[in-house]
Amino acid sequence: MEQFPREGFDAFAEQLAAQIAVAGSPQHENALHHCLALGFQSAYDLAPGDIIFERGLGPGNVDLWFRPWDLALEVKFNRAMPGGRNRPSPSTSASCWLTLVRMATYVEQ
Repeated sequence: MEQFPREGFDAFAEQLAAQIAVAGSPQHENALHHCLALGFQSAYDLAPGDIIFERGLGPGNVDLWFRPWDLALEVKFNRAMPGGRNRPSPSTSASCWLTLVRMATYVEQ
């Protein structure tokens, strides 16, 4: 398999476009997890166990792990706030940075 799974991300984009065309914009990050998994599955005909949801990584879990590339993906999803309030940007940014640091510093035992 190739170094960077570009076809998987292209197939994800196609799957997400089909999802939006039929059901509208996703309302939860799980829809994105499934679109990613379905895209990679269709692009590479992956075997059972090649896509793992909620894999343990250090002190937490990572949303998706693709075994053939040892590729961990974390999905961050901003939903509309109830009542039209502004999003808490500082806490959202902090969450993204903490996830990146956790993923970058984890060394498998």
